[in-house]
Amino acid sequence: MYERNHMHPGHRMIAAVLSGLMATTALAPYAAAQAQPPAAPAAQEDAAKTETRDKARAHFEAGKTKATANDYAGALAEYQAAYALIPTAQAMYQIARCYDGMGDVPNTLKSYDQFISMSQGNQVLAADHDAAKARVAALRAEPVNVAFSSEPAAAQIEIDGQVQEGATPATLTLVPGKHTIKLTLAGYDPFEQEITVEPAKADQALSFTLAPEGTAAAAAAAEAEAARKAAQGEEQGTPNRLPAYITLGVAGAGLITGAVFGVLALTSKSSYNDEPSGDKADKTDRNALICDVALGIGIVAGITGVVLLLDKGPATEQAATKATTPRTMFAPTQLTPYAGPSGAGAAATWRF
Repeated sequence: MYERNHMHPGHRMIAAVLSGLMATTALAPYAAAQAQPPAAPAAQEDAAKTETRDKARAHFEAGKTKATANDYAGALAEYQAAYALIPTAQAMYQIARCYDGMGDVPNTLKSYDQFISMSQGNQVLAADHDAAKARVAALRAEPVNVAFSSEPAAAQIEIDGQVQEGATPATLTLVPGKHTIKLTLAGYDPFEQEITVEPAKADQALSFTLAPEGTAAAAAAAEAEAARKAAQGEEQGTPNRLPAYITLGVAGAGLITGAVFGVLALTSKSSYNDEPSGDKADKTDRNALICDVALGIGIVAGITGVVLLLDKGPATEQAATKATTPRTMFAPTQLTPYAGPSGAGAAATWRF
């Protein structure tokens, strides 16, 4: 009997080959990954450090060769390149020596100071450390030339209280550090100033301008006068304008109130004339009285406020008295309002 699932032997072989190829293709990347050796980051980092160290050593040796030939500029470039790769105290020491050989005192001192800081406590560099300190002390104590000039010339020079020979312009040899210089010349104020002489082999130049005699005294007098006026101003004080503003505000309110009740009084009086009655007469009298009192207060307060506003402050005791009791051209001493069937108004007595 024939079976449906029966497979020809050739077909079986083909299927087995295809299955094997598929499995090999799927496992090939994994096998390749397993075959590769693991990465070694530590070894790569060590190799980079070794390369940097070799380059720094090559620059350092090249610097030694050029320094031996007194090529300090070329040696400086090599030592600086070595220091940029690996900042060691040994490289900084050689950099300082190159600057010293070139006569660049400021950079010499700066580099030696940095080396001294870096080599502190290092027994291997103890000898270089002591040599650097001695060289720094010698450079900072080495006298330098300082050229002095003045306008006008021919001024006598004093340095730290000691009169120097000659007059400006003159070149003097000074130890680096702070010094007090004084210039004197007939017809001019003495000039005195503290100067700082920097340690350097190059000459330094200082120039000064003298002021005509009496200039300093006049400036001192003006300063003293300004201080006196300031102190006097503080004692006298600035006039307080607040009372003036308050009084003027009261004046404005009084005038406005008087105007309003004046209009009301005239209106009620007109109504009283058209149709007389006791209530209208009382209303007219009341409005007229308020109007007159408000106008009187407004006038007096206005004059008083103007006086206070224009007052410049007490200069003497008399002025202070006047300021506290301002005078006016006139002031009402008695104000009597009136109203009646025939009219309304106010009677006042004035004192001049």
